[in-house]
Amino acid sequence: YSIASNSLGVTYAGTNKGVYSSLDSGKTWSIFAFSGREIYSIVIGTSNSIYAWGYELYYTSNNGASWDSVNALGSGSGEFLKINSKDYLYRVKLISSSSGLIEVLYRSKNKGQTWTALAQSNAFSTIYKLAVGSNDVLIMATNKGLFRSTDDGDTWTIIPGISTSLYHNIIAMPNNVFYAESYNILYSNDNGVSFKEIQTPDNIGMVSSLCVIPNEMMLIQTSSTKGTFLYCSADGGASWNNVTSGLWDFMREIFYTPNGNIYVLTGPIINPISYYGVITKL
Repeated sequence: YSIASNSLGVTYAGTNKGVYSSLDSGKTWSIFAFSGREIYSIVIGTSNSIYAWGYELYYTSNNGASWDSVNALGSGSGEFLKINSKDYLYRVKLISSSSGLIEVLYRSKNKGQTWTALAQSNAFSTIYKLAVGSNDVLIMATNKGLFRSTDDGDTWTIIPGISTSLYHNIIAMPNNVFYAESYNILYSNDNGVSFKEIQTPDNIGMVSSLCVIPNEMMLIQTSSTKGTFLYCSADGGASWNNVTSGLWDFMREIFYTPNGNIYVLTGPIINPISYYGVITKL
């Protein structure tokens, strides 16, 4: 479900059978924690502390020797867990309102012990993804467009000049850079103040996952009729090469970890939140 690496070069994978770790850049894996449990999201905090979320939220500050169970906001929580440089955690919870079910962004400043619903966040019925960028700037992809916060999520402003609300994913990179994904890619190099378009290859379908590495971009493009394809660009998106050969027919996500490795999660989907497959290191 997710991959994260710490500053010591250890890579962790959240799976439907627990948390696995690798000490050799993904060549071999061993069970690290929560054997047999589904772990959807893993984030690394300061001093290499680890947060793991499945149906509950767990925290360890001693490399997994012991874990504390903290408040996970209940079973109605959303899929992602994010963390900033202050160790503030961000989660989404599905709640009932007068207009129906909506998703609300919550923040914890005390390692998940208590959570606060953020101002303005209940204005969106759907929150797709959240990215934490340089200087802890937040960019949120919602059904109403892309929104930006510079005060840890207390207030939000819509990012102007974006004509669609179909950007379901947003990723943050170093040096004030953000990327948003839909049927094309939006790129920002001014900490999310403005975005410009990068054309995607062949226009065969939606960009389902994007990975930006030094001097290259890699993306997974999904078509309802043609399958999934992995593309690579070394010129900022001006041209793309199909590098799908040798991978499974279905690719879900591509990850780049701080220790410089690229992983592709491949395998057939079972239902919207469950699938099996393998983690392939490129």
